[in-house]
Amino acid sequence: MGDKDKVKALRKENKQLKRQLEELKNDFESIKSKMAKQRENYTATVVPLDTQDVQFLSDSYGALVQSKNSIEKDRDRFSLRLYFLEKNVDRIDKAIDDMLHCSYQYNLKIVGVPQVNENESAEDTANLCLKLFSALGNNVSVYDIDIAHRVPQLYLEYYYEGNQSCSREVCQINVKGTTVLQLYRKLNSNP
Repeated sequence: MGDKDKVKALRKENKQLKRQLEELKNDFESIKSKMAKQRENYTATVVPLDTQDVQFLSDSYGALVQSKNSIEKDRDRFSLRLYFLEKNVDRIDKAIDDMLHCSYQYNLKIVGVPQVNENESAEDTANLCLKLFSALGNNVSVYDIDIAHRVPQLYLEYYYEGNQSCSREVCQINVKGTTVLQLYRKLNSNP
């Protein structure tokens, strides 16, 4: 599975986790609301006392304590599920960020490349990049280039560690005497 597929799968899983998290938060709020209503109902009930009422109150108190304990267990269970779900969401967010950062660490931003053909193909762009690297004195093959495209400048993504030397500093070359090219190391997805 490629990085793009991994990111896509992680984003999908993260979206599902976020949905589950929202559902749990809503359920948790519902339980808290029910507890508050139940507390209000029991405090609002006033019954005159007689000898039979003592047994009734004792039974009611026992049921109330049991209900309270049950609700607290549910609340604690939801709270624990919510905690682990939040941790999973954070873990997946971090994994996505790490993958995206890693995928951009070998990018080059090439500024100032004149566009000769408006419908320049990916192959033409890759060949132009090969010529640029050759002019810089780097031995690069078409297999070292992962993606080369214009958006609106020419961006090149490659994974050949030996060529990082040319991207560590701004390199300038003249192409056909018309323009100055600049190569920048591109470490994030922002153009």
